[in-house]
Amino acid sequence: MLSMVAVLSTMLGVTRPTITAALGRLQRAGLLEQRRRTIHMRDRLGLEAAACECYATIKATFDRLLPEIHQFDSARRVRAEDDK
Repeated sequence: MLSMVAVLSTMLGVTRPTITAALGRLQRAGLLEQRRRTIHMRDRLGLEAAACECYATIKATFDRLLPEIHQFDSARRVRAEDDK
């Protein structure tokens, strides 16, 4: 079975050391937690804030084209924030 780092590096077209370094920075910032074969988001809003401005543009387009998915995601996000 491939590691999560190997899968991400293939999906994104970058080297595994690049993924490992990026995951390490995000984990040290408290935004995610990486364990064997899994990555858990600890702070989705923090990850969104850390992303480049293109994330907001892509998300706005996605929400406009697929509003039913946006509604599901928004409900899930509210529940996640309530759990904090």
